[in-house]
Amino acid sequence: MTTLSASMKSDRRVRRTRQLLANALFTLMKEKSYNDITVKELCEAADINRGTFYLHYKDIDDMVEQIEQEILAQFEALICTHAPASPDDAPDRLFLDMFRFAEENRDLYAALLGKNGDLSFLRKIKELSRRRLMELYADRLPEKDLVRFDYFYSFISSGCIGLIEHWLFSPNPEPAEKIAALATDLVIAGVHPAR
Repeated sequence: MTTLSASMKSDRRVRRTRQLLANALFTLMKEKSYNDITVKELCEAADINRGTFYLHYKDIDDMVEQIEQEILAQFEALICTHAPASPDDAPDRLFLDMFRFAEENRDLYAALLGKNGDLSFLRKIKELSRRRLMELYADRLPEKDLVRFDYFYSFISSGCIGLIEHWLFSPNPEPAEKIAALATDLVIAGVHPAR
């Protein structure tokens, strides 16, 4: 019979506790801003004592910051796996992975992008994506196209975030694959009314 090491059991408990706290936070954020949530009510919602909360976080702001940093690191790793061969490569695989990532983290995205969310999280995602994509494309674009790329990126990123928000808050959301295909079509072909 295999037994788990103490550190593996501890790691599992830490992950479980953090997940319970995150789920409680996301539920409470449906009703109010995270700035208005107290540690006491968060712990009650998660059925965890306050001492346990303070083993993991200094306060609610620290908790939100750590959650955001973890998601941003995962998102950056996802982007880095999609180095294009040329500036003309279709973004379909990147969009598919981005929308699957959003789907897997639906509660988090809905909480952070919702009416009680953290607007700075949007800016962080946009800036991270812009920086990483610029690093990937900078050596492939002529100098004059770098300015145009910035404008293009601003347009595309705002559209993608709007698409993600609409999709996440839709009562019957489409599968990630369908939304990724739509995003790819919009980027490549533009917006055309249905015929």
